[in-house]
Amino acid sequence: ATVRHVHVIMNKPPDTLCARNHCRQVQGGSIIPDTRPTVYGIISEQLFRNSGSSSNDSDRSPPPHCVPIGRLDVDTTGLLLLTSDGLLNNSLANPLYKVDKVYRAILRDTRKPLSDDAIQKLRAGVYMKPGGGKPAVCVKGEATNVKGQVGAVDLRINGGFNHQVKHMLRLVGRPLAKLHRLEFAGIRLNPEELPEGQCRHMTAEEVSHLYALAHERKMAVGVGSSKGQRAS
Repeated sequence: ATVRHVHVIMNKPPDTLCARNHCRQVQGGSIIPDTRPTVYGIISEQLFRNSGSSSNDSDRSPPPHCVPIGRLDVDTTGLLLLTSDGLLNNSLANPLYKVDKVYRAILRDTRKPLSDDAIQKLRAGVYMKPGGGKPAVCVKGEATNVKGQVGAVDLRINGGFNHQVKHMLRLVGRPLAKLHRLEFAGIRLNPEELPEGQCRHMTAEEVSHLYALAHERKMAVGVGSSKGQRAS
């Protein structure tokens, strides 16, 4: 039988986990319940909830096993794509395939814009350690100061390493305070159509676009297989 996959687009709010884990480790090593909301709770509530008015998690229909295509940190907001198709997920999240993402970063120091020197360094590439004992890699990005908003920078990257945007800006001396994803894989967030904290099923056109892009990227670099990684 043909598998019917689920594809969801979300405007992720802050302080929301991209994980199902309901426990976390705190200072001192203790493990405590994690009561912060998750993106899965949002999906269950808005797209897969049974009839009735109960707000209890046990009364909701669980969403299909869809997972983020490149997770966002708990404090990062904006565009989040989720799919139940693991092959599609890997083809778009894996840094090997160099799928474009655009972030808006609010820098800690909002008294001055990102300098031309820092913009050039990001364009040429900075070296960061991706973690897990792996060697440093050169990551590049196209940065643009946002007009009329000093200390706000739009950064286009095509990698997908953990905390990549945060590391890149720190390495040019401009650590960020907030991060928001505007675009991923050619799909741009429209906050008027999808306000913060809302989600919907992707349109047929959006799904077709993602599959076509995944095929294009795999043909460009050759088929590979490794797990996608958190994008910021």
